[in-house]
Amino acid sequence: MDTSCLRAKERDLTKAVISGSELVCSNLDPTSLAVSDDEQYIIRAEVIRDILLGRHIKHSDPQGLRLTSARIIGKLDLDRLTPVMGLALSRCTLDQPITMQGTHLPWLTLLGTHLPGVVANGLLVDGAAEFAGIRVDTNSASGAVQLVSAYIRGVFDCSGATLINRSGPALAADNLKVDGSVDFSKSEVTCDCGSGAAQLVGALIGGSLRGDFAVLVNKSGPVFVADNLKVGGPMSLRHSRLLGDHPLYGAMQLNGANVGSHLEFNGATLTNESGAALIANRLRVDGAMLARDNFHAIGRGQPTLDLQSVQIGSGLDLGSSRILNPDGLALDLASASVTWIRLPGDSICRSGTKDDPSSWAGDGQLQLDGFTYSALDPRGADLNRWLLWLRSYPPAYATQPYQQLSAMYRAAGDEVAARRVLIAQQDDLLARGNLGGQWASAWHRLKRVTVGYGYQSWRALVGFTCVVFLAVALGLTAGHIPAGNGRFEAAHTAATGRPGTPCSLVEQVGLGLNAGLPVINSGLTNNCSLNSTTHFGQILTAISWLLQVLAWALATLVIAGYTGLIRRV
Repeated sequence: MDTSCLRAKERDLTKAVISGSELVCSNLDPTSLAVSDDEQYIIRAEVIRDILLGRHIKHSDPQGLRLTSARIIGKLDLDRLTPVMGLALSRCTLDQPITMQGTHLPWLTLLGTHLPGVVANGLLVDGAAEFAGIRVDTNSASGAVQLVSAYIRGVFDCSGATLINRSGPALAADNLKVDGSVDFSKSEVTCDCGSGAAQLVGALIGGSLRGDFAVLVNKSGPVFVADNLKVGGPMSLRHSRLLGDHPLYGAMQLNGANVGSHLEFNGATLTNESGAALIANRLRVDGAMLARDNFHAIGRGQPTLDLQSVQIGSGLDLGSSRILNPDGLALDLASASVTWIRLPGDSICRSGTKDDPSSWAGDGQLQLDGFTYSALDPRGADLNRWLLWLRSYPPAYATQPYQQLSAMYRAAGDEVAARRVLIAQQDDLLARGNLGGQWASAWHRLKRVTVGYGYQSWRALVGFTCVVFLAVALGLTAGHIPAGNGRFEAAHTAATGRPGTPCSLVEQVGLGLNAGLPVINSGLTNNCSLNSTTHFGQILTAISWLLQVLAWALATLVIAGYTGLIRRV
């Protein structure tokens, strides 16, 4: 073992590796180390590479190479190598990127280290990869931290990291595989590129994915692109801020993603200056999707929250949320499926200053065609608000949303609300649907007035009762209108042997009932009748015929309404 070519501090590093101890070069922070030329703080990158390959040492301790508060100069190139020990660089500073493409390491730690890039596509780490507090500031089209197709068998901790890239993604980790959990909590990710600030397309995470209190910003594109992401545990972005700007891609993309437990956005803010805040078509969440506790989403043009065809095993909770879109849909749930939903009436907004959520007016629109659910959380919007949404969302009338809402109320035992929804459906069909012409529309209006489209048959029954009373009144009136010569418009017939004499009160009522009750005969028809030879008698006779027609029509509508026949006509 020849260490004569090594500097004093580098020889100290070899001794530390052999003894299994950590070498602390200074008490300076990485920013101060970057401008220091003191050799006692400097370690050459090539020496670290040689030690990792077993050079300059007789043997290594399982603790590996652990270096703290050092300035590392030169390029640390570990591409396609299989070091004999793990690597820990804590609070160090490097003047060139670390390259570890196709490298196989027992474990990797870069806690609090500052460097211009990490190129680790295809990296294999048997244990944990700890990047907590790392700061990467670069100008690379490929990415500040590159972990494409990397495999980490332990956890991947990137909490508190600062990743900055002025011309490409801050994190490029498509097809990353992590057996443990991934943590981006309190990290700050910033870039200015057309691709995502953080890219995890097709990534597979066995545990949880956490990004609580993280801030992700992309000035000219999406911020979090994770289509087809698979997370075995929960995924949490509580109180995070995702700020993007792209007309076609959402600030956050989760198309085809799968989350094995809850998906949380509680207290988070998702903003896209020119498109959707979240696009998550075909997302599957085995638990609940929680976006409550002052959650804010802001979009333009495209639906702010595009949740088409999502499948949520539990509920969708948007309590105390605000979803703003001044010129498009605020929420798109077309063909989505949840067990229950909590959606307050003031969550869907269309107007107001985007920087002042208190000014957002709750008049936004949502798409519900094909959306299925089993229950509505009572803390959410009331029935009036749901009906407003159903008849207001573009582009045209749709049957399924009404049928779904009605079925939910009927399953809950609220038949009154269920019928109200179905009546509102028919009103919307009349207003925005295609009934097939003016006559069909007129018939639909008649059904609305008479039997509430078959859901309020009492309307026809009330009308029928009124007709009967009018008919009785007709008989009583006719019995008191003089027809001359001491006779009245309602008088006895020749069958009584007293033709022209006044009818009794009972006979006058029976005359009216014969006109107002279809089929039923009072038995007094042959005793008392209207005088059709006088002017008034003819008018009363015509009125009695009209009442008979109305009585028959209303009786038919009552029967058709109660049997449900009219709902099919």
